[in-house]
Amino acid sequence: MRDEEEKTPLGQCSPSGEKRILEHKFDIEDRDQKNIWKSCISPTGQTDSRLLKFSAKFIFSTIALIYCFHGLNNADECSSLVPFYTSLIGGIVGAWLNIPQDKKK
Repeated sequence: MRDEEEKTPLGQCSPSGEKRILEHKFDIEDRDQKNIWKSCISPTGQTDSRLLKFSAKFIFSTIALIYCFHGLNNADECSSLVPFYTSLIGGIVGAWLNIPQDKKK
């Protein structure tokens, strides 16, 4: 039954079916527009936004972790910056953990 519904042209569907098909097409177009950014980095002039976000997050996290580990390595036993460094490390680890979110908004 599902294969028959997918093969029917747009004009032969019920009005609610046509509406769902059009909404689906618009959702796909919106998703493509959100995931593609124009940039001068790639030869095609378009870059996947998820790649750029991941790269930026990775670079800044790595820099911050290097800073924290360097600070912890050079800190005295009773340094007041040790809690700052450890909490920053915990915050970075927490930012990288995938926490499931409710997408019913």
